[in-house]
Amino acid sequence: MYHAIIFTDCWNPLGSVPAIGAYKCAHSLRKNGYSCLVINHIGEFELDELIKLLDLAIGNDTSLIGFSTTFISNKIDMNSDKSGYIKSNNIVLPQGIEFEKKLIQYIQNKNQNIKTVVGGTKANANYSNKNIDYVCLGYSEVSIVNLMDHLVKGVNLDKSHKNIFGRIIIDDRFADSYEFSKEDMIWLDTDVVNHKCLPIEIGRGCIFQCKFCSYPMVGKKNMDYVKSTTCLQHELQRNYDMFGVKNYLIMDDTFNDNVEKLKQIELTISKLTFQPEFWAYIRIDLLCTKPETLDLLYRIGVRAMQFGIETMHPGAAKSIGKGFDRDKIVAKINEIADRYPDVHTGSGFIIGLPGETADDSRETFKKLMAGEIRLSYWNWQPLYLERPGTVTYTSEFGRNIEKYGYVDQGTSNHDQYIDWKSPIMTRDQALSLCKEFEHGRRVRGGQLMTLTTYGIFEWKDLIKNSEKITYSELLKNHLAPKFIQTYKQKLLELIVDKSEFV
Repeated sequence: MYHAIIFTDCWNPLGSVPAIGAYKCAHSLRKNGYSCLVINHIGEFELDELIKLLDLAIGNDTSLIGFSTTFISNKIDMNSDKSGYIKSNNIVLPQGIEFEKKLIQYIQNKNQNIKTVVGGTKANANYSNKNIDYVCLGYSEVSIVNLMDHLVKGVNLDKSHKNIFGRIIIDDRFADSYEFSKEDMIWLDTDVVNHKCLPIEIGRGCIFQCKFCSYPMVGKKNMDYVKSTTCLQHELQRNYDMFGVKNYLIMDDTFNDNVEKLKQIELTISKLTFQPEFWAYIRIDLLCTKPETLDLLYRIGVRAMQFGIETMHPGAAKSIGKGFDRDKIVAKINEIADRYPDVHTGSGFIIGLPGETADDSRETFKKLMAGEIRLSYWNWQPLYLERPGTVTYTSEFGRNIEKYGYVDQGTSNHDQYIDWKSPIMTRDQALSLCKEFEHGRRVRGGQLMTLTTYGIFEWKDLIKNSEKITYSELLKNHLAPKFIQTYKQKLLELIVDKSEFV
């Protein structure tokens, strides 16, 4: 039996990498004496399957059931409008509200003293779901422990207030007292189960302040919030020794933000008994201005780089704080393709930025398709402007839409994103362009890393045979269903074997 249970879902419907937030909270609870079970891939469970797990996990001392909201919209469309935007942020399970009611009612019948909490990116100060008692905003490693101490020991609940809907909001969104650099991260067998690729935080926050970005802790100083090399070495080695994990998604907003940090990481990697391989968010203009870091990243083990290029339009790039010379960026992309054919490079592109027309976006698309910009993978998204009050963090654009030429066309207040209009485009037109470009989405690079997360394929073999693999069929019809079924079975077996919990 467990003191707390947290439900979460995968960051990619066709991938198998756990979303890190729920596991960081579980780790914090465990370090403070509370047992915690994380149930992943929640959207793939039937009600009777969850009941089997909960019958084993819930006891008299179970005090808290948590829900991570970040990725629930991956699998539901019943609450979407015609544009594909989720209307409500108040559903905590991908299966919908009726499923949610039945599950929570069953939990309460098991133990009426259990309280519920939500966290993640869709949790906000105006949360109104009546099935939820508490809402944790932002980073929750500190607030989740405070909440548990409040429920179990009666301590004061810090930084909290009740909103107009009766939900208790805990707003410690930056977790200022959490000593990130000194904190370890220990994964348990019930966390890893059959996963062979894990997320890892080596640094937190970003030194840049892109105007479209709503991530927290932007504009930090170099080397702030960087995990100690001792903690990093221990985490990587332990995961390999216990679970055979050598593939990671680095969750840092900008992994290559500091050369000294990379040198320290390279030294740490050299002390391991194995060579890990990483996927990371990389700032490509820094690769241009600090060319020595490309070889450094490769030696560390970075084999997939996700660039935030966003646009090839110089004016639009400048407007978002990414005005570095586009020609130099293309040259660096092509250099990587020539020098390191086993490195996957990708980027997202935003449609609807200031000054960039539909024809401008089409021109970028043509260059990608023609191989003039030799990215392995790319995708397109409309510009997202967050509606105030529906998200914890907002972007500079979202806070000042009129300043940048956008007008709110007045969709429902339940919509997380503003239905914007600019002098040259609307949100719906931007979405239509994204759909127009879907046929040219490069599958090769985009799903290579996804395939490696299942622990079946080696990266070098995927690169070598990349043109021969039918990714969608392999993922949808074979790998993903089998992986999920194995996860459910192994998690149940592990819980049955846990006799040491209260």
